[in-house]
Amino acid sequence: MKKRPPKCDLVGQKFGFLEVISFIGKNHRSENIWQCLCDCGNYHKAAGYQLKRLSISSCGCRKTVGAVTHGLSRTREYGIWNQMKDRCSNRNKVYYKDYGGRGIKVCDRWLDSFENFLQDMGPRPSRL
Repeated sequence: MKKRPPKCDLVGQKFGFLEVISFIGKNHRSENIWQCLCDCGNYHKAAGYQLKRLSISSCGCRKTVGAVTHGLSRTREYGIWNQMKDRCSNRNKVYYKDYGGRGIKVCDRWLDSFENFLQDMGPRPSRL
């Protein structure tokens, strides 16, 4: 049986540290599976929805090498950063049409680094 490519071709697109290089086929749940090349040089297979939602952004190397706990995941700034990424990349979010749907993307420097976002933007002004 021939592999039929999906309607949405991801080849050549980059999601975090993963660049999609080919369509593999469908898994047992009929999800589109893509072969990706990580910036570290490893190959990794990922479902299209994982890539688009940025729920996966590397082969796993980023979880172990250079993973830093910043202790700020419960702050308002972290929430703002997460929501910004969702609005620009998650098609299921209400405001995606106003951001990602219009081609607005999160810069590479901020995409996988809350620390870079906070360094560039600074803390949120306090209400007086």
